[in-house]
Amino acid sequence: MAKQSAKKLSAAPRLDEAALKDAVVEKVTAYDLENSQAWTSLVSEADRVTLQGIDADPEAIIISGDKFSSAANVFVRMDYDDAPGNKGFSMGDSRIVTIEGHFAADKTPIIDTVQFFPGLIED
Repeated sequence: MAKQSAKKLSAAPRLDEAALKDAVVEKVTAYDLENSQAWTSLVSEADRVTLQGIDADPEAIIISGDKFSSAANVFVRMDYDDAPGNKGFSMGDSRIVTIEGHFAADKTPIIDTVQFFPGLIED
């Protein structure tokens, strides 16, 4: 009996899929996108780009073993400065990002890659 109890204590915590998805949503919405490589491709589109939020939907998260993938909406404000003969303006926009990651041994989600959806940002 003592061996079984010790074995149960050392096992990684089991979380149901809904709890894992909630943890991924929390990690994605708190992700520091502005300091990521993906952000570089977006900021080239305007004079200034301001992140207004990231919206991750649990229904868009796919979990396979210790890996996950998802899509999320990124909301930004794009500022275009005055140019000779033109008045500057700002506009709100949203973009889709794809996210790949994995779960640590304690089931904490770790984001490995974030990319803006192919084709929505031209090089």
